[in-house]
Amino acid sequence: MAKHTAEARAQEEKEEAERIERERIAEEQRRIRQAKKEKERKQRNKRIKAFIFNKKNLTMEFSTSDLVGESVESVVEEIKEAGFNNYKTVPIKDIYDGSSKYIGEVEQVVINGQSWIEEGTMVPYDAEIIVTYHLKKEFAFPYSPREMINRDFDQLASELVNIGFTEVYTLPLKDLITGWIKKERAVQQVFIEGINKIKKGMIIEYDKKITIQYHSFKNK
Repeated sequence: MAKHTAEARAQEEKEEAERIERERIAEEQRRIRQAKKEKERKQRNKRIKAFIFNKKNLTMEFSTSDLVGESVESVVEEIKEAGFNNYKTVPIKDIYDGSSKYIGEVEQVVINGQSWIEEGTMVPYDAEIIVTYHLKKEFAFPYSPREMINRDFDQLASELVNIGFTEVYTLPLKDLITGWIKKERAVQQVFIEGINKIKKGMIIEYDKKITIQYHSFKNK
C-alpha cells in the first residue's frame, strides 16, 4: 500500500512538473511573438514617418562598411530595425579548406547600387538592399549508387578528391574468403554524412564526410 501511494505521488509530481514546463514554454513563445509584433510595429512607424515628413527617406543608422564582416543574420536584423523592407541576401559559396571567412560572414552591402554609404545619409525606405555573404563551397556529386558499385575503391576515392571533396574515407569490409563472387577492392556501398539517398548530380558541401565501403580479405 505504501509503495502504491509513493508511486502515485511520484506520478502526480511528474505530471505537475510537466504542466509547469508546458506553461513556461507557452509563456516564452507568447513573449517572443509579442516582441516580434512590437519590432514590426516600430518598423512600420518609421516608414510612415519617413513617408509623411521625409519623402520616404530614412536616415541611415549605420554605414555599409560597419556591416561588412558581421553575420548575415545580425545584418538583416539591423536593416529591418532601421525601417528598410526591400532587402535580399545572396550567398557566395566560396568557403573552402583553409579559408579565412566564416559561414554567414557578410562580404558586402549594396544599397541602390552603392556599396559605400555613410551613417546619417538619407535613403528611401524601399531602396533595394543586397547583402552578400559567405557559405561553404559545393560540388555536384557525379555518380548514382549503381555507378559506384563494383568499381575500384581507390580509383573512386581519387576521383572524388580531384573534384574537390576533402573528407573522403575508405573502409575495408574484410568479408572475403575466396574472392570469386565478390571481387577484392570492389565498392560495396557509399555513404554521405547526413544524406539518406545519394542521387547523381545532387549538390553537397565540399567537406561532407564520404565513406566508401569495399570488399577485402580478412587478413588484409
